[in-house]
Amino acid sequence: MDIIEQINSHGFLDLVEISEPEPLTLQIVVAQAEIIGPPRDIEIDEGEVLENACEIKTTQDCLLYRIFFDSFIVYTVLNESYDFADKSAEYSGHLFRTYSKSWYLKYTENHTLASNDYPGPYKHYGIICLDLIIDVTSCSEPVINVIE
Repeated sequence: MDIIEQINSHGFLDLVEISEPEPLTLQIVVAQAEIIGPPRDIEIDEGEVLENACEIKTTQDCLLYRIFFDSFIVYTVLNESYDFADKSAEYSGHLFRTYSKSWYLKYTENHTLASNDYPGPYKHYGIICLDLIIDVTSCSEPVINVIE
């Protein structure tokens, strides 16, 4: 199993850190997250109960991944509550996605100078985390390692 398959085999990811360690580079650190304990009812507002909710969090046994792009065209971090779930998107992967068709590819094409000529062919990557969605367009494949 390669590292992307390993990431996609997890139930959930949690964003730990996102940074630009050097100019025009992008580093994303995510942690595997798991369901902790049995489902239970949780009062979310006075008199409003969410039934059979599960707590999801990282533990000391969860794996950490460093995803590094040595260059990027554009990236965004979106609160998942505001995602419109593009039904026309085509991608492979579950939590770490590589898109062949997406609104984000169209956004990059329409709102930047990026093209197949300059800086060259690029891809849209999506990292689906608890509460957040990270989208990146880049000409370079990310380097991904497990953090010990």
